[in-house]
Amino acid sequence: MPKSCRPQLVSTQEPTTKSCSQQHISKKRFRQEEVETRKKIRILSEGAVTMDEIMREIHNHTLGRECKWQSPAIRAIQLGAETYLAEVLKEAKQCATLSKRDTVTHQDICLIRRLHGPN
Repeated sequence: MPKSCRPQLVSTQEPTTKSCSQQHISKKRFRQEEVETRKKIRILSEGAVTMDEIMREIHNHTLGRECKWQSPAIRAIQLGAETYLAEVLKEAKQCATLSKRDTVTHQDICLIRRLHGPN
């Protein structure tokens, strides 16, 4: 079929092309947001503490004296804490799903902790 005989599609909408200046503004705004996000990540990572520091602080606060920790003991406690948190969050997500919500709320976590008991 020759080109002249092909049916032509006529668009009722106007083309949605951005001008050069609009594209430049969009790119500039994106770069600014990216820089701000990187700054926030840097600030958050500066305040990060290790499991070792957390355990020492809790131990010193509860017993009032310093104690030395072996690295396998720290790793074991960290593994247990991560496992417990993962389980609680998984069950809290199930509670939220049963409540027809997508977001886990404080009440979901409190309910799971109550169901688990004092241990």
